[in-house]
This record gives sequence, C-alpha cells and structure tokens, in this order.
Amino acid sequence: MSPPTNPDELNYVHFLTFSCHKKLHLLSEDFFKDLLQSYLVKYRDSGYYLLHAYVIMPKHVHLLISPKKQISRILYSIKRPFSFKAIRYLEDRHSQFTSQIQVKTGTTWKHQFWMRGGGYDHWVEEHESLLEIADYIHGNPVRWELVEYPEDWNWSSAGFWLKGEGDTVMDPFR
Repeated sequence: MSPPTNPDELNYVHFLTFSCHKKLHLLSEDFFKDLLQSYLVKYRDSGYYLLHAYVIMPKHVHLLISPKKQISRILYSIKRPFSFKAIRYLEDRHSQFTSQIQVKTGTTWKHQFWMRGGGYDHWVEEHESLLEIADYIHGNPVRWELVEYPEDWNWSSAGFWLKGEGDTVMDPFR
C-alpha cells in the first residue's frame, strides 16, 4: 500500500504529537491535563475522529486517531479553545509563566501555548504498528518516571486498554 499523498487522508490511522511552546512543561498541573482531556473527548464525541490511544504529558501530547475530518481542523478545534482557557488560567494564577509564552507577531504581542506548526503526523498502515505505537504512547509516563505502571497515569488511555478502567472509553482499531 502506498502512503497517502494528502496529509489529511481520512482512510489512515494517524499518530499525532504536538508540544507546548518552547517545550515548556505547561501541562504539568492537573487542571491543564483534565481540561485537555475533556476537549479530546468532546471532539471525539462530536464525530471529528475515533480516538484509539492517547497520553497527555507535561510538555507534549500523543494521539492515535482515525480522522473523520481534516487533521488541521481537528487540531485547531482542540488546541484553540484549550489555549484560550489555559492562558487565562495562567494569567490569573501563574503570571510568571506568561512572559515565557509571549511571542511577537508583527507589532503585537500575544501568548502562545503550543509550538507553531501542526506537530508530528505519521500515517499508520499496519495493525502491528498500531499496537506498537499504542504501547509507546502508554509507556511515556513510565519512561518519564511519573508512574511505575502505564495504567496508573490518569491522563492516558492505558487504564482503559490494560484494565478496562477509566473515564474515557476508547474506540477499537478498525
């Protein structure tokens, strides 16, 4: 099977990674991880994609999805409203971080929560690769020494897949 010529090809599972501005640990606080998790579920439930696996780490996010809409639209829909609320939260409670996420565009300054660009997007064609990527995604908190076992990280689909637990129901691989 040849790789898709269109990066927004809807017939492939996509392994996506996007990171915080300057790779700062902006997602360290539970508030941010909970908020982002709610947006992942919201847009999955709205039919934007099937969500197969995910993890929210302190400075980046991994998703394994089957898109039903263009990848750029999916990322915009999740990241824009999240960023708006997250930046307001930072301004109210952690103003020391706002200078670190300030960027100049033209003559104006604004806050930027995410790194520029779409991040990493890899099309997954083989079922074995899906399982390997899901294992990689779920192993992130263990490799970062945040938890001992993948299923112990609350902001991941590992609990669902490994123990059948968790608030977020995952979509099976097709």
